[in-house]
Amino acid sequence: MSIVPKIMYDVYLYFLIPILIFVLIGKPRILIRLIYKLLNIKEPIKDIKIFMFFWMGCGLYAGLNLFQKHRIEEALQKLEKNTTNIDLYDTKMRELNLCERNAYMYLNFFIIIIIIERLCDSYFKFWEEEDKKSKIESRIKVEQGIKKEN
Repeated sequence: MSIVPKIMYDVYLYFLIPILIFVLIGKPRILIRLIYKLLNIKEPIKDIKIFMFFWMGCGLYAGLNLFQKHRIEEALQKLEKNTTNIDLYDTKMRELNLCERNAYMYLNFFIIIIIIERLCDSYFKFWEEEDKKSKIESRIKVEQGIKKEN
């Protein structure tokens, strides 16, 4: 396994999957707020989300791997399957399987990133409304307590 897919697979396995589980559960509110703030960090010059570069990189790398898979499939169709080309055929099939695996891994990574971002955004909006509601209810209770005393 090359170094970039190995690093991305480790990030996926030990970082992204646990974050997805926490976001799906939605219970550690402080962790969801931290993830939301990390997802929405913007670079100062063009005001673009930094996380979008990572997101787009995963999408582009998935597309690149699918393109390589397509090129290898075309080369395999042109290759004759005889005893002299069997080593080359096996090598190309291995490359084909690796490209397909990497493409689906990055596509999965891309989709999970979108899910995490959307869920964090919806939780954050829901919690803002919930906080506003609790502030209004506490003000009403305080005002009712003042009116009862008078």
